[in-house]
Amino acid sequence: MKTWNQTPLLKCALALVVGILLQRFNAQAALPVILLGGMAWLAGYLLGKRASRIWDLLSSGGVWLVFLGLGMGLRTMELRVSEPSWNQSSEFKGWMEGVVANSPKKSPFGWSMQVDVTASYDSTGWQHQQARVMVYLPKGEAPAQFEKVRIWGKIEPVKSKSEGFVAYLKSQGISLQVKGKQFEVVGKTAGWKPLAKSVQQTFALQLGTLMADTAQLGVAKAMLLGDRAQLSRDMSGDYASAGLSHVLAISGMHIGVVFIMLTYALSFMMFFKGGRVLQSLLILGLLLSYMLITGASPAVVRAVVMFGSVLIVRIFHKRHNMLNVLAIPALIQLVIQPSVLFMPGFQLSYAAVMGILLFMPWFQKLFFSGNFWWDMFAGWIGVSLSASIFTAPLVWMHFGRFPAHFLLSNILCSILVTLIVFAGFILVLISWVPVVNELLAQVLGGLINALNIIAHEIATLPAAVITRWSIDEPACRMLLMELVVLLLVLGIPALIKNRRNQLDQSEPQPRTIWA
Repeated sequence: MKTWNQTPLLKCALALVVGILLQRFNAQAALPVILLGGMAWLAGYLLGKRASRIWDLLSSGGVWLVFLGLGMGLRTMELRVSEPSWNQSSEFKGWMEGVVANSPKKSPFGWSMQVDVTASYDSTGWQHQQARVMVYLPKGEAPAQFEKVRIWGKIEPVKSKSEGFVAYLKSQGISLQVKGKQFEVVGKTAGWKPLAKSVQQTFALQLGTLMADTAQLGVAKAMLLGDRAQLSRDMSGDYASAGLSHVLAISGMHIGVVFIMLTYALSFMMFFKGGRVLQSLLILGLLLSYMLITGASPAVVRAVVMFGSVLIVRIFHKRHNMLNVLAIPALIQLVIQPSVLFMPGFQLSYAAVMGILLFMPWFQKLFFSGNFWWDMFAGWIGVSLSASIFTAPLVWMHFGRFPAHFLLSNILCSILVTLIVFAGFILVLISWVPVVNELLAQVLGGLINALNIIAHEIATLPAAVITRWSIDEPACRMLLMELVVLLLVLGIPALIKNRRNQLDQSEPQPRTIWA
């Protein structure tokens, strides 16, 4: 409770989340809730110093109500601005114009992509429309991300053999699909996002000249640049079944490795006057540059904002509560775009970090033995276990499946993934330096090849994926067995340490005789 009382920003972020969720039940209550909260805060602020503690509680509750009402109001305004013109009951067949929102993905049947439709044309002429739809195009040349396109087709509700994929699309606000017969590119959008995409493609082309193996190159581009265009479906499926999908998408883990690496590499600056500020600003600049190189995807932006908040707070405050710092980027993103709360990436990112911050202290007390190497190994396991426990319900809710061998895969691959991110970040920075870049590319290729082999072998193990939570399910029993064995192994050194401490305390102390 003491830690909870020291996290006002976290409580404000949670109030904002509650307000966004409650908006669907009563969209008109935002202003009354804000006014009620403001009055409660003002009363508590004016009378808190002269009256009982109840006025302090009233003031805190008032702030909480203000943010709750703010969440309801922001969500209402967002829906009014971005509410789609089409719904599942809409019928349209003809030309539609829009912007390609993501990189087109290739399949045996053609191309798939998300398109933000801005207008449609039928017998009545051009009409303004606003909706994001899933578009499927036949084989051939596909449009690029951020290009303006005109597509001829018919809209219909999204369909897929995978219920998890349909649920994922609906969580992204996509309930319609279009099977296009023909298309034409009519222009290209401008802005910093297309600029970031062009920078990403430049580095991706350079990386392609250094790595010849297609499988290694596809994983390298996904892990280091956020470009999944060359990642095969079989490889992506192996990583998903092995519980390693998170390593293929640049997120908080990758940015965290880069953050720690830069912190250690620039630690010498701490010996100079003002070195802490200069170090934080330099790391922040490098993280922003890396965000540009990786195409500035929402996950990368979210991770950079998160660690950027840590750096900015570190400049002004030597001591800070990480739960409070974590709430800063969450508040910023929720205020700018309240609908981000319903996106799986946002939920999984913050659930994983919250799990690590809340669960790891308890894990360290139970399983750390005082031995440096053992504690480092246990720490890797603890981080993976903490993140997985907090994200498991979300993974199941969004995708309807859960990897049974995620503990085994993370034990085997934690160090390997760290080395790949470490070597890959350096390779991206020096990719135009001759000889050195080729040597580093060979090392990186060997590491990725080992990771691919491990992912494939674990994915082919019996009962690799949980599709139903039941003790009769073989995959559930396998996960439970692995978890029990791992906890027993982790607990042995801690038990030995505690036993030694008990024996040391029970031994009689020698008496000292003074002359």
